Amino acid sequence: MPSPATDPPRQSPGGVGAPNTGFDSRAHALIGSFSQAVKILNTSTSLASVLEDLARISRSVLNARYGAVAVMDTDGEIAQFVTAGLDDAEIAAIGDPPRGRGLLGAVIISGRPLRSADIASDPRAAGFPDNHPPMTSFLGVPIRSGRRTLGNLYVTDKTTGDEFDDVDEWVATVLADHAALAVERAELSAARDAFLSVAAHELRTPVGALRLAVESAREQAAGHGTPPAVRELLRELEQGIDELSLEVEDLLDVSRLTRGALPVQRSTVDLREVCQAAVDRVRWTFETDRVVTDLPSAPIRGRWDRRRLERAVANLLENALQYSPMDMPVWIGVTVSRTQATIEVRDQGAGIDPTDQERIWQPFARGTQSHGARRGAGLGLYIVREIVSAHGGRVALTSQPLVGTTVSITLPLRPQDSNED
Repeated sequence: MPSPATDPPRQSPGGVGAPNTGFDSRAHALIGSFSQAVKILNTSTSLASVLEDLARISRSVLNARYGAVAVMDTDGEIAQFVTAGLDDAEIAAIGDPPRGRGLLGAVIISGRPLRSADIASDPRAAGFPDNHPPMTSFLGVPIRSGRRTLGNLYVTDKTTGDEFDDVDEWVATVLADHAALAVERAELSAARDAFLSVAAHELRTPVGALRLAVESAREQAAGHGTPPAVRELLRELEQGIDELSLEVEDLLDVSRLTRGALPVQRSTVDLREVCQAAVDRVRWTFETDRVVTDLPSAPIRGRWDRRRLERAVANLLENALQYSPMDMPVWIGVTVSRTQATIEVRDQGAGIDPTDQERIWQPFARGTQSHGARRGAGLGLYIVREIVSAHGGRVALTSQPLVGTTVSITLPLRPQDSNED
């Protein structure tokens, strides 16, 4: 029965032990698929997607008929078990997921890679439950971060040979190292999202109460000869509360997005009015007349969520104002065709570095060239993209150094995801 090699492995340039025998002859075939596998893991966002991608990728890269990933709880028991290669009917027929006995348990207990040429004849095996498909060769490796075991990666039934070898073990181990980073990133992201959801809901009530109190104070101050300095202070307080309220709404929307699609409440609205309301909002918030509009004279009606679209347009205008010089205007225009409408927001700022142009659409990301104070947590463009996507539309960005940036929102005039007229 084959077992893991005991000789000290040769160190690869990346520091991970690579096997001597047969590695060079297979490296070229593996490198393309392995690089793609790592790229997918690095872009997986949730723990569920990390596990599903890892099970699927390991099966493909290691030429296995079946792949599986187990995630451990704090007591070292299997908390989640995700498979690849089994269809829904086969999974249902097997019944409960494994509890970590047999060869799976041997990997968990030892914390080391384990190979077997034939599961059924291996004395460490615990047998298969009823309705389980037959499996022969086996390879399992732990997914570790420091001294902590996060889970285990398993593949069975080598499709290009009788059993898994040293090269397969090395590839699986390196893949598990990348998976450990992806699992930890997903766990941190989930913890952050849970915190943001709780924080946003807890903040919503006191912020609302504070706004009502300031509005009441402003109404009383307006009719009793209150000094102008006090009225101005109350106005600034109300403006600050409005900005804080928008930040809370951003956090709430991020928490909603982590639980599923952003809800869209459609009604018949005029896109010109949506854009004008967004312009009025940022003119008041930024106390500026730098926003120049070019809106059609005829109505542009569609079935959209007015509140969310106004917010998306306002976010683009705020970004344009913050990332362009204080003496330069920001332009917004709307064009319409038979099937779609396009909103463009253009500034004359320093432009967005090409390395930032993809990253800035991610949550909590910022550009690097702002003029003046930066409001917010870096959620604006991420929420713009999700609002537009929820409407069946798309966003696009073009930017040139020292010329400026144009961001466009294109929306279908008729809903693509509903039967509404």
